Amino acid sequence: MIGALLKKNLQFKLSLLLTLCLSFTFSSIALASWQDIQPLKLNITFPAHSDTFALDKIRIAGGTDSGAIVTVDNRWVRVFPHGAFVTRVDLEPGMNQILVRAAKNGRVVTDMLFIYRPPKIETSPVTPTKFDMRVIEPKDDVWLFPGDYLTVKFKGSPEGRASFSLEKVENDIPMTELPPANANGLEGVYTGVVRVNHAPANRPLKVKLELRGMDGKKIQVEAPARVYLLPEEYPIIGMTKNIVYMHGVAKGYAPLSRIRDSVKVQIIGRMGSRFKIRLCPSLTAFIDSKDLKLLPIGTPVPHATVSAPAFTDDSNWYRLSMSVNDQVPYRFASQLDPVSINLYLYGAHQGSHWITFPNYPTEIKDIQMSRVEDGVLKIHVDLDQKQIWGYKLDYKNNHLYFSIRKKPNIADPPASPVKGLIFAVDPGHGGENEGTSSPTGLLEKDINLRWANIFADKLRAAGASVVMTRHDDEDVSLPERIRIATDANAHFFISLHNNSTGPSGNALAARGTSTYYTLPQNQALAWSIYPHLLQLGLQPYGRIQNSYYVTNTTNMLVVLVEGAFLSNPEEEYLLSRDNFLRRLSDAVFSGLEDFLRKQSE
Repeated sequence: MIGALLKKNLQFKLSLLLTLCLSFTFSSIALASWQDIQPLKLNITFPAHSDTFALDKIRIAGGTDSGAIVTVDNRWVRVFPHGAFVTRVDLEPGMNQILVRAAKNGRVVTDMLFIYRPPKIETSPVTPTKFDMRVIEPKDDVWLFPGDYLTVKFKGSPEGRASFSLEKVENDIPMTELPPANANGLEGVYTGVVRVNHAPANRPLKVKLELRGMDGKKIQVEAPARVYLLPEEYPIIGMTKNIVYMHGVAKGYAPLSRIRDSVKVQIIGRMGSRFKIRLCPSLTAFIDSKDLKLLPIGTPVPHATVSAPAFTDDSNWYRLSMSVNDQVPYRFASQLDPVSINLYLYGAHQGSHWITFPNYPTEIKDIQMSRVEDGVLKIHVDLDQKQIWGYKLDYKNNHLYFSIRKKPNIADPPASPVKGLIFAVDPGHGGENEGTSSPTGLLEKDINLRWANIFADKLRAAGASVVMTRHDDEDVSLPERIRIATDANAHFFISLHNNSTGPSGNALAARGTSTYYTLPQNQALAWSIYPHLLQLGLQPYGRIQNSYYVTNTTNMLVVLVEGAFLSNPEEEYLLSRDNFLRRLSDAVFSGLEDFLRKQSE
């Protein structure tokens, strides 16, 4: 009886096991069949389907199904396990048609890119004589003061005789052909210069170019720009509309300083989109024309009489208050060994010499005011600190306030040293400003925000106060981000980003993590965070000094962190995982703690 029951039970179990196996097999076959009838994904995320690049190579990036086979112009391209693929192709001058094909289990999908590469500028033939209007200066209108030099340049047939004329000023001004080494390897680039002393004021003057070639042919063309000579009798004064950069050059990004709104400057010229301003007899600068409001004729040249500073302080800041009768441009310079800050006021002189120091110990060791040169007043402050924590300038009610941040109270162990401090956490980009994107379409703005929220939570858990520069997918301007941090009296501004290679870069080779700073006061912070990022196994991309809008902020400590390269498929996959973003947050946090502990030693 018992044997029969056991035999029957065993038969039942074998039958059940066979049923389950068959069910699993049929389910697997059904799932595979279902997958096979789904459309095969092929999403090209870079470049756009139709675009123009003046490059020898272009990066191709996209996503497909895992296990698919991808070719670009019939060349096999590696597909990573999560479906990402990247490669580069050569671009020929003119229109390039780039075929991308994905295949899997008999399913095939293709896409075509149309990328235009403009013809490369090359040396023109000696004959026939001709101009190449792609290389000509000035292209944009120029404002000059009497005595300024006008430089003219154009490209044409080599070995010719070139000259230019400035209407109402001078004719047949000789030009010389530049050596190819000074003209991007090109022959036939001519340049000339003339000093403009006299011309009808405020009238557009034409620049005419002439080239007589080796074939005896003479060609004349007119430059697109007009030249204006400014009147010496009436100074032209502008006022900054907002916080603006003073640049050292007429074109390109070469910031000298960032200055406040409502600062008056003397305009002494214009080149392209920037006004040229005079800071002092030996120093000029440039400000974007859109950032200046022209004041009425008769506005005096800005000049300030600056009183000796009155010394006040509160729990966060030392303040040097000086009466001024005008808001003039300025520039900061700082150093760490020994720790000091210099404020240069342009168009200013010292009005009094009476400096009263407080009757209690402070971190300000000495204050000196001196005339550097005609119209330049320097205010030098020596600090009894190992670290500069911030400084700023404000104009208000006929006073200049030069403020220097005190060293904050750093919590003792076992508390985290971030406890009690204020952090502005800045998720880079947002809204229409998407930042970069990954091969499979992850957007930097989204990754940055997820990372920033994890990091902010970690700071709060350790007792820090946090203000976010954005809370969701919104477009917040760079000045507004700094204003949010400034209004919160933040001690630190931590800007979180992720990197990408350029349009022609090798996305497989470009990888790694990096930290960025501009001002000397932020170097130690950037260098303290960097080693902790490397401990995550990321490749070293560098501790980099560069100039960005946020890293030029002076009134708090600032670091910009590029976690990894979204354009690299392997690092893209890491950045898509919240667990890795938590590890990135831990690394930045540990670097902050290291930095703060060193300040307490």
